[in-house]
Amino acid sequence: MLMKNEFNFLNDLKIDELKITAPICIPTYKNRAEKSKTCIIRKLDALKDAEIYLFLYEDDYIASGYDKLDLNKPNIHLVFLNVDEKSSDVNLDKNTIPGRSVRYKRKFMQMYMEKLNIDLYFMLDDDLDVVGKISCADPNDERQSKQISLYETLAVWEWQHRQENWCLSTVNNPLGTCNPDKPYVSDQIVIQTYLINGKWFKEHNVYFQSRDDLNNDVIFSIDTLRAGGSPHKINYLATFLVFTDGNNSLMSNLQRHKKSTIGSFLYCNGAMKFMYHEDKDLQLTLQKVYPDTWKEFYNYKKIIEDVLNSGGTASDAYDECLKTIKPAESDMENFFE
Repeated sequence: MLMKNEFNFLNDLKIDELKITAPICIPTYKNRAEKSKTCIIRKLDALKDAEIYLFLYEDDYIASGYDKLDLNKPNIHLVFLNVDEKSSDVNLDKNTIPGRSVRYKRKFMQMYMEKLNIDLYFMLDDDLDVVGKISCADPNDERQSKQISLYETLAVWEWQHRQENWCLSTVNNPLGTCNPDKPYVSDQIVIQTYLINGKWFKEHNVYFQSRDDLNNDVIFSIDTLRAGGSPHKINYLATFLVFTDGNNSLMSNLQRHKKSTIGSFLYCNGAMKFMYHEDKDLQLTLQKVYPDTWKEFYNYKKIIEDVLNSGGTASDAYDECLKTIKPAESDMENFFE
C-alpha cells in the first residue's frame, strides 16, 4: 500500500497552478503516420504555451506530411537536420548528424540547447500520450494513482527537479505505473524521457555519444554517474508510451540490440551486468550494478574477446554469452530496472 505520510505533500501541491518553464525537445520521424492519432506531434496543443523544439529530417518534413500540421506557432521551433554519413559525429554548424537515428539526434539536441544557453530542458520521444498518472495521497481516496494531463505531469516533474536541483531525472515509463514505495530514487538508468540540467553536463563534459555500438541511454546515465552526478526517477509520476515503431526502434532490431548490448557491456567495465529473460524476445539485457562491479564481468569479457579475436562479430559474442548465462541465471526483473 502507498505510504501516505511520504506522499502527503501531493495533497498540498496546487498542480493546476504549476507551469512548464523548461523547453521541450522532441525528435520526430515519419510522423507516426500509421497510428497518427497517438503521435504527440499531432497534439501539441496539449502542451499549451510551453516552448517546443521539434527536431526533424529536412527531407522528411514534406514527405511525411509535417507541413500539413499546425506547427506555425510562436512557441513551436522547427530544427531541420540532414544526414552526413561521411561524418563520425554531429555537426552543429552544418545541422548534420552521421545517421538516421535518435541516438545521433539526442547528442545534437543536447548541443543545440547548450548553444542557446538553455540550462534546463526536457527531452521526450514523440510517442507520448497526452495524459499521465500521479500517485494518489488523498486519505479519502482508495486509488493508488489517478490520471492527470501530460502538461500537469511535466509541470510537476519540473517542479520536483528544481526543488532538488538534480542534474538528470525521469519518471516511470513506459507502462504508466506509479511505484508506491518512495517519492523518488537516485542513481538510476534513465531511458526515453529526460529532464536535463544542461549547465551541469557542460561543466562535467558529459554528452550523449554518437556511436552505433552502444545503447546511448544507458551510457549517458553511466557517464553521468561516473562524473559524480545522480540520475533520479520520480516514482509518483508516470507517462504513457502509446506507440512503438518496430522499424525505427533501436531495441526492436535484434542485431542492433546484440551489437549495442555487447558494446555497452564492455564500455561499462563491470558497472552493468547481463540479465537473462527466458520469455522475452530480447533474452539478454543489461542491469545496473554501479557503484559495485559485477563479479562475473571479466569472465564474460574474456568470452567476448575470444569471439572477436577469432573473427566473430558482436552478435556472435552476444549469442555465446547468452548460451553461457542461460543455465546460470534466470531473472525476470524489468529491463534496466
